[in-house]
This record gives sequence, C-alpha cells and structure tokens, in this order.
Amino acid sequence: VSPRWMDDLQAAVAARGLPFTLYPATGSSPGGSDTGSPGVILPGESMSAVLSEGDNFAYGTGTATYCDGSTVIGWGHPFFWTGAVTMSMNEADVLTVIEDATGFGNFKVHTLGEPAGLIDFDGTAAIRGIAGQPAPSVPITSAVEFAEYGTSRRGRTDAYVTDDPFFSLGWTAASHLVTNLDYVRGTGLSPGSSSVEWLVEGTRAD
Repeated sequence: VSPRWMDDLQAAVAARGLPFTLYPATGSSPGGSDTGSPGVILPGESMSAVLSEGDNFAYGTGTATYCDGSTVIGWGHPFFWTGAVTMSMNEADVLTVIEDATGFGNFKVHTLGEPAGLIDFDGTAAIRGIAGQPAPSVPITSAVEFAEYGTSRRGRTDAYVTDDPFFSLGWTAASHLVTNLDYVRGTGLSPGSSSVEWLVEGTRAD
C-alpha cells in the first residue's frame, strides 16, 4: 500500500471526525512471520494460541521466549491457566503496537499467521507448544438459507478446544451459527425466528 495513499485516506477520515486509525495491512502471508520459515516460530517472534478459526475466530497472541528442539515456550503468563490443553499454535503477523494511555500495558494489532504446531500446556508461567505437530480439531458447519431474500451460505468453523466451560463445542457451535445467520440476514441481530436442524456426527470411545 502506498504511504501517500494511506496518508490521504487518513486525512479524509480525520476530516469527517471519525475516530479511526488506519494501518496498511492485508491477510496473513503464506510465509507467516517475516523473520522465520513458514510454520516455524523462533524466540522473540509472535506466537498465537488458537481456540477456533473459520467463521468464528478465537485466539490469543504473545511472544515466544524459548525454543528447545520442537518445544516452544511463550507468553510468560497463562492463557486460561487450565493445564493440559489442545489448541493450534500459529504464527502471527504484527501490524503495529498501540500505546495504552491508561498505563495498563501496550498491546499489538496483528493478523493470524500459518499453523506451526500444537499448544499442549497452559501453565502459570507460560504456555507450551510442540512445533510441527498438528492440532486435532472438530469441524462445525452450517447451511443457512433466508428464503425471503433468496440468500444462502455454507459456513465452517474448526474448534480446537472442545471442553472448556467458555469454549466448549456447544458455545463455539452457537457462536458459529449466529455468525452465519448474520452473514445471510445482513442486518445484525434483530427480532425474528428461524427453523434449525442439528446433525451431530462422531465416534464413540469403543
């Protein structure tokens, strides 16, 4: 993106009194982080722990601090402090750092990068990832049709965390469906009703 074009657009936004700050950003590049190789996270690079992705994204991002073979340690604090977990470990592309005027702490604006492995532990002092090991996920799909407008859409969310109280499959499936309904309805949350049918597929332990 041209810096001059960005400056002109920011000036136009400011002239209209809109409280927006623009950043030259696109989606994640195929290579993920600029300093490492695709699917590799090095100390000092950004490291995301992904609970779900697709129509319903939920993830947190911090900094990888130590690597030993395939083991990646990061963040310096817990995510949910739940011990053994199953999340996707992804690279992240930092767009900019925002200064927190309240003094609580600065924060990053970033996009999610390429998968790099599995987050298997969420502890007091850090989270732990295993590079190169894929994270198992549960696919959640929905097909929504709005007959009045003649619109329809098939959506998908992949859930990595399935039994956390706040990110169980039930909660993630509900959030996914609301998102897909909003895509098709196009007016945000509004009064009304819909007919919903569920199909659950799985394999028992035996």
